[in-house]
Amino acid sequence: IDLQIADNRLDGPTALANAQSFVQRSVDYVIEFQTDSNFGQTIMNVFNEDGVKVVKWLLVGAIFANLCTILDNAGIVNLGFQERIDGRTQGAMGESNQYAAFIILFLPGMIAAAVGSRGLWRMAWLGGALTSCMTLSMTASRGGLVGLALSLILGAWMFRHLISYSRVAGWIVGSAVVLVAFMSLSQYGGLL
Repeated sequence: IDLQIADNRLDGPTALANAQSFVQRSVDYVIEFQTDSNFGQTIMNVFNEDGVKVVKWLLVGAIFANLCTILDNAGIVNLGFQERIDGRTQGAMGESNQYAAFIILFLPGMIAAAVGSRGLWRMAWLGGALTSCMTLSMTASRGGLVGLALSLILGAWMFRHLISYSRVAGWIVGSAVVLVAFMSLSQYGGLL
């Protein structure tokens, strides 16, 4: 263990410079003690921005795995993902129910990234979430869909003071239209 100590000298700008230095040197864990209340949030933002970048890269990896599954299933590339005998898609994480759980794990982060972004980035994150939803429907996992519904209900309840119910209703209706259209036009609708 390499312990690194930086003295803020009871000075906000010095504390901010120390925080930026820790981030640039890729220090894994930082315990910050700051007495200048004017710089506390600014310093926390330095550390939070670095963590958000890591989470976004994980989300990009999940989107890539889902896109690879779709391309493999369409026959565009051959990555060795096998379709089950009942027609359900297996993906990068194996069996279709396990893969559905993998997809559901990353969907809230993709939605949060879309809500927190603007312009083309928002469209890219929404496209990633839509790709993940398509892959989820290709797994035809009823347990996955139940898990998704429960997580959406729980998330809406937890963040009820931050979201508009009319906006949520619009998202639900839009998502239902896309899901019904996809399931009606694909071979996976009959598997559920």
